[in-house]
Amino acid sequence: MNFLRSLRGQLAIIIILVMIIPIGVIGYYAVIYELADKNLTAEASRQLSGATQDIEPLFAQLGAGVKEEQIRLLSPGVGNVLRNYPGVRASYFNGSVLYTFTPRGMGKLKGDVLLVSTPSPDQLGLFHSTIAAGTPVTNQLEENLMPGQSSIEALLPVGADKGGLLVLESRLGQFFLESRQSREGIFGSLILGMVAGIFGIIWISYRLQSNIGRIRLGLERAAENLAAPLEDQSGELGIVVRAINRMREELVNKQKLEERLQRAERLAGLGQLVAGVAHEVRNPLGIIKGTVQLMQRDMAAEPALQKYREHLQVLQEQVNRQNRVVEELLGYARPVKPQFGPVSMPEALDSVLAFLSPTLRQQGIILEKHIQPGLPAVQGDGEKLKQVFVNLLLNGKEALPQGGRIIIEVKTDGNRLEVKIADSGGGIEPEHLPHIFEPFFSTKETGTGLGLSIAKQLVELHQGELTVDSELGTGTVFTMRIPLGGDGFADNPGD
Repeated sequence: MNFLRSLRGQLAIIIILVMIIPIGVIGYYAVIYELADKNLTAEASRQLSGATQDIEPLFAQLGAGVKEEQIRLLSPGVGNVLRNYPGVRASYFNGSVLYTFTPRGMGKLKGDVLLVSTPSPDQLGLFHSTIAAGTPVTNQLEENLMPGQSSIEALLPVGADKGGLLVLESRLGQFFLESRQSREGIFGSLILGMVAGIFGIIWISYRLQSNIGRIRLGLERAAENLAAPLEDQSGELGIVVRAINRMREELVNKQKLEERLQRAERLAGLGQLVAGVAHEVRNPLGIIKGTVQLMQRDMAAEPALQKYREHLQVLQEQVNRQNRVVEELLGYARPVKPQFGPVSMPEALDSVLAFLSPTLRQQGIILEKHIQPGLPAVQGDGEKLKQVFVNLLLNGKEALPQGGRIIIEVKTDGNRLEVKIADSGGGIEPEHLPHIFEPFFSTKETGTGLGLSIAKQLVELHQGELTVDSELGTGTVFTMRIPLGGDGFADNPGD
């Protein structure tokens, strides 16, 4: 049952039906016409036998060398017999000449006619051999006087000395000949059409099965990776494929939206918690920082306390570090609304590189820039975009502790501006890649895990996207895409 429900089984059934029906039709008509042929032949034989019995006595007294005048005297009697057998023609061979009887009423003839002719060499040989044998001969002739004409011929020696030859011929008729030729053409056409149809169905079924197989493989790939489109096709299947691809894109967009909503829900609660914790931590840090500054001032007047200066300096550095962490937390939880305006991406990038390049060169990092000429400005907050560049470049710097190469590429991508920052570092572990933009996720011992999260948040405020591709041993590529001609910013999902 499963085979019959499959496409292959259904196509096999169609092919079998296409073969059986024409074969059945051909076989049916072949049997019918074969029976008709036999009936026609049997009827012709009966007429020939009856005409022979009726005409033979008329020639009983004739012999070889009979004259034409004597034969003409028999013409009325032969005509009477032939009118009773309309499919039979009678002739008499006197040893040298063939006399053919054509009675009145046949065609446009108004009287009996006797046609005189000389037999062909083949006929002469047959006629003389039959007279010499002295026994009747019956032949089935496919061609006689007219091409394609079929008949049954009876040769009967007659006369007192059996020296004359009565030749009777029963034709099967023009309808029989034409119908036989027509049905042979019909049968041939049916067979050719059936063969062509079978090959056509096999070819169509192969193409159909091949195309459906490609769709099936595409759906299997889409089940593993929804972003993988199905291969486009032509015709009706192409319409189906394009519809599936549109559904796939809608599902991808829906999936992204759901992920953003889930992320927004997580970040909303996290933002409230972070804001509260940062506020509570910020006040004690301020008190500690002020106390350290007072102690450093008082110690300057007491040489005996100079030995504690180094300890106070370490304490102040740690306070400043924790204060920066608090500022990042507050900036992530409650980002300032961006101020949009025309921003030249190359200029914003150059201003960031102006103060980062010395640090990169000092670490042995080679910086490459590939800027597409004539880039249009984008609508955005220049300072926020600079902060994104700083976070991405610092991330690349940390990935190259022994030096390496950072490549920056800026170009248009359709209706978006694309910025790629690639490093030649060791890459990111595949299991870490899905979490790289999550807040507080970091593989570095001293990292807060907020730099990339803030960068992604700022890009999304510009209605853009920030993605990452990484391969171990090759490096990491961060790609930022910002719409050209944007007219505002997206609401922060964390607010």
